Amino acid sequence: MDNAQPFDPDDILTRRMDTRIRRVNGQFLLSFGETAVELSESGSLLYEHMDGTRTVGMLAAVLAETYGVSEQVALADTSDFLSYLLENSLAHVRDSRA
Repeated sequence: MDNAQPFDPDDILTRRMDTRIRRVNGQFLLSFGETAVELSESGSLLYEHMDGTRTVGMLAAVLAETYGVSEQVALADTSDFLSYLLENSLAHVRDSRA
């Protein structure tokens, strides 16, 4: 994804509450209205940890630890994934400083 949302590491994304979620073979299938997506293994991991309290930086740290990548790479990948969720109306962003 080339146009990742420039998230602040302190931003918090929340799941859209009316999204239907199914877990199949350890991966999430999400649907809302006409939109349906199957998340990758890393996307499923991030989505599972999006509990409304973890910041973008915390989510990136989970990804870095799980896959053994640098914090910088994890933050870029996390931002790409979260941008995808926002573009598909599957999440909302809120500033943790608000």
